[in-house]
Amino acid sequence: MPNVRAKPTLRRRRLGSALKSFRVKAGFTVEAAAAVSRIDSGKLSRIENGKAHIWPKEVAPLLAVYGVTDSNTVTALETLSRDAGKTGWWANYGDVPGTSYQD
Repeated sequence: MPNVRAKPTLRRRRLGSALKSFRVKAGFTVEAAAAVSRIDSGKLSRIENGKAHIWPKEVAPLLAVYGVTDSNTVTALETLSRDAGKTGWWANYGDVPGTSYQD
């Protein structure tokens, strides 16, 4: 089976956006965060853009690097990571709205 790139679902984009926001607030570049967290900088960039998956067990250590220790935030992002590959109920209705609303 050929390699298939992950589709950036809404959940995956939301998770990536949150992780990027915490990284920027912590003052890290992608390269610096990758070096400290031992995640490849290319993969970290793809995670933040919603094009790659991050495992739930990788979320807490990454957030710790960024200085995020709030357990509710960590748990919420771990859950989002767990569900990031799922499509929402609305995906089944992509052909229903007119073409001007599909974006």
